[in-house]
Amino acid sequence: VGDLVFFGSTDECVYALNANNGKVTWKFQTNGAIPSAPAYWNGRIYVGSDDGWLYALSATDGKLLWKFQGGPSNRKQMAFETMSSLWPIRQGIAIDQGKIYFTAGFIPSQGHQAYSLDAITGAVIYRIPMPQTNLTPTSYIVLKPDTVVIPSRRTYNPCVLSRKDGVRQKVQTIMEDFSEARYNKGV
Repeated sequence: VGDLVFFGSTDECVYALNANNGKVTWKFQTNGAIPSAPAYWNGRIYVGSDDGWLYALSATDGKLLWKFQGGPSNRKQMAFETMSSLWPIRQGIAIDQGKIYFTAGFIPSQGHQAYSLDAITGAVIYRIPMPQTNLTPTSYIVLKPDTVVIPSRRTYNPCVLSRKDGVRQKVQTIMEDFSEARYNKGV
């Protein structure tokens, strides 16, 4: 963005580098690894961390504008050889028209949360609990005109929510779950 390049790291920091010389312009410390790229909107950087928080930072100087806890508590667990929130924010964040869309949670049996927040204030527009589903949010959220598509690696069908209110939408099956596949002999 302009002369700055933003990225998160497993060292728990968000960095802004000068694109012309590669020098660090600023860095911001979180309390967990940052597995997905930060998202930029309107002079702000938004980043999710394995510590379970979504951070809104000034793109210019890295100053914390606000932060939001994605899970219902501060519970921690060992994950990837380090302490992590039970509800890390590992999936890529999507922003459009002043609204942020993201998920918190990784292990299906611990449940997930899907959120839409106001990008300026961090106020909750909606929070959708997704308790003990087969969903493991991965990759980056896709925004369509009326829906939020949450890709998952545990199923071949994404979770699709209404952008307006988070109501889960019916989706056409993309691919059957191969765990139940049966093969015909001789085919």
